[in-house]
Amino acid sequence: MKNSINERRKTKRMELKGLIADIADRSWAFNGWIDDISPEGFKVSYLSPKFTIHSIKYVTAISEFQNIFKIIIKPCWNKKVGCGYYQEVGFKVINPPYEWSNFILDKRVLV
Repeated sequence: MKNSINERRKTKRMELKGLIADIADRSWAFNGWIDDISPEGFKVSYLSPKFTIHSIKYVTAISEFQNIFKIIIKPCWNKKVGCGYYQEVGFKVINPPYEWSNFILDKRVLV
């Protein structure tokens, strides 16, 4: 039997509200809400169903108050929600920048 996604993660994801991810593919930009994060990845909800999952790398800008993190990501899974009006997508962070890792560590200390 295949392990669940949570069992395969290196680190536990932390719930965090208020972050917005703007994700760019070759011709469009999509935005969604980040629900949970870890140094290695995050889940985006309320992402348009027009965002198609390819096994390519995407660029995202994640904004939080005065901080903007530009990160390379790769989708790992997706799930249609809200009768197909939206989707949730899990992303893996590729070579996370130092600032992102510090941001995650600071948030973990506060929780």
